[in-house]
Amino acid sequence: LARILKNNINFLGNLAALKQWYKIVRQLFFSGAFGSALHSGLCWQCDAAIDERLKQMDILSQKASQYLEDCAGDDSAASAGGSKIRAFVNAWPGARQAIRDCVNSLPEDASGQSFLQAVEKAISEKGQNYLAVISGLGQNEADMGSNWLYGVAKAVEEKALLHLNFLQRIVQ
Repeated sequence: LARILKNNINFLGNLAALKQWYKIVRQLFFSGAFGSALHSGLCWQCDAAIDERLKQMDILSQKASQYLEDCAGDDSAASAGGSKIRAFVNAWPGARQAIRDCVNSLPEDASGQSFLQAVEKAISEKGQNYLAVISGLGQNEADMGSNWLYGVAKAVEEKALLHLNFLQRIVQ
């Protein structure tokens, strides 16, 4: 269970980072009649992927709850991780809401702003050629972007772990 939760929380964090990338950086390269629609579609796809992952986690929570009900009175099942399963079932609604809130209100931070400025400068020099601009960034700028996106993913993970505290020692 811990491995499944850890991997799913990591995946949700990475989806949030991808959403931020599309929302903040990639949108700089969309123009013309279809640019706005394409940008909206990409952001919608990220939201749909996040919603689907949360739905799958809801199903996991329901199955875990059913397992606990099925094992009621069986001390061997309860001792074989039952307390962590119960902790997950009880904490999941709060963790789910914390993840959703975090994804919907990710703050802009200094590394994200610095990276965005570097991308905007590169656009002014190279035009709106996405591949030329992104691949032409220097190592410093690329590291800023990586650190920013890592911070986005980490923020989602940290919000989830506030509720799923039994996972903290496993994730770190």
